[in-house]
Amino acid sequence: MSVNYAAGLSYYPHKGKCGLPEVFDSPEQFDQKIAEFTKLVRDSKHIVFHTGAGVSTSAGIPDFRGPKGVWTLEEKGKTPQMETTFDDAKPSLTHMALVKLVEQNVVQYVVSQNVDGLHIKSGLSRSKISELHGNMFIEKCDRCEREYIRRNAVTTVGLKKTGRVCERKEEVAEICTQSDSDRAAILIVRQEEFLVQKRRNWINNCREQAILRWN
Repeated sequence: MSVNYAAGLSYYPHKGKCGLPEVFDSPEQFDQKIAEFTKLVRDSKHIVFHTGAGVSTSAGIPDFRGPKGVWTLEEKGKTPQMETTFDDAKPSLTHMALVKLVEQNVVQYVVSQNVDGLHIKSGLSRSKISELHGNMFIEKCDRCEREYIRRNAVTTVGLKKTGRVCERKEEVAEICTQSDSDRAAILIVRQEEFLVQKRRNWINNCREQAILRWN
C-alpha cells in the first residue's frame, strides 16, 4: 500500500539522497546513547516525539529512502516487495511504547509524517498526535467536518473525493447533504517542500533534540 500511496502523489523531484546504507551501533555505543537519551528524557519537562517511516518498517511497510525503500528502488527501475498492506499492518513495539509513554505523561505529544494509521491503531489518542501528511484511514466531510475512522485505507490521496456519503444526522433529523466525503489530510503534496522547511524551522527552535534511528 505504501507503493500505491507513493504512486498517487504528485511528481516531486526533490526526494533527497536515496539508498544510503543502514547504520548499526556497537553494543557499547548503543548502551551509551541509551543512557544519554534516558537522562535527556528525565531532565525534560515537555517531550514531543517526531516519527517517520522508520517506525513502521518493522511492521512490514517499506520506507522511501532506505536500501529497499520505495524511492530507492524506483530510481533503479524496480518495484518494492510488500510484506503487508496498510489494512493488515499491525503497530510495532515502537508504536506501543509511545502509547505507554504518552499515557504515563512522559511524552506530551507525537508528530508523525506517516499516513499508515499505525499510531491510531496502537491506541494513541487523537488529541495527542498531529499527522502531517494525513491518515489513509480517516475521511472528513468538507461540509459538516465530521470525521470517520475507517477499517480499510481509502483509495484517494491529496484531498480528493472518496465517493462516500456523509452519514451524519442532525438533531432535527436533517441528513447532511454533502454528497462526498474528503479524506482528511493536513498537507497537500505541492506544498510539501515549503511545509517541510517550516516544520524543520519549528524543530530547530526546540531547546534540545534527540534523533533516534529504528532498524
